[in-house]
Amino acid sequence: RLHRLLQQLIDLMHGPEIVLQRQAINAQELVQQALTPLMPKAAARSITVTCQLPDAPLPLEVDRSRCLAAFASLIDNAIKFNKEGGTIAFKVSLVNDQANVSIEDSGIGIPPENIPRVFERFFRVDKARSRKVGGTGLGLAIVKHLVEAHGGRVWCESQIGKGSKFFF
Repeated sequence: RLHRLLQQLIDLMHGPEIVLQRQAINAQELVQQALTPLMPKAAARSITVTCQLPDAPLPLEVDRSRCLAAFASLIDNAIKFNKEGGTIAFKVSLVNDQANVSIEDSGIGIPPENIPRVFERFFRVDKARSRKVGGTGLGLAIVKHLVEAHGGRVWCESQIGKGSKFFF
């Protein structure tokens, strides 16, 4: 975990100059690799995780480890900021030859005035809660950096008390 955090910090320092090690992988395999290590954490909080993937293999040309890091950060947040017995819906679809991903949770949500800032380095919506659940305040900044390095974009929709949905 420390090694992964250090690699992500180095990536952030290099900005747009990071070198991606792209390789062929299908979206279904990538999602499975991202979800598997986090399922026990979700189960411990009785969080139900659903996954909707295309029936046919969806080939991608991505940096596997960096995509896994982005997925893991979003899923981990969906677990940490969810309610006991909540839900997480992970969806991958193909639209105009582009893979679209969404991760939706039934958690605490983000106040509308904070949504534009959630991808900033060290920004925390609720500093008191952040101390309780841990983290560095870098997760979403790293997600944004990695998604943009792959030529994509990331955004968020949220409602207080109803949860958040992250797209890329």
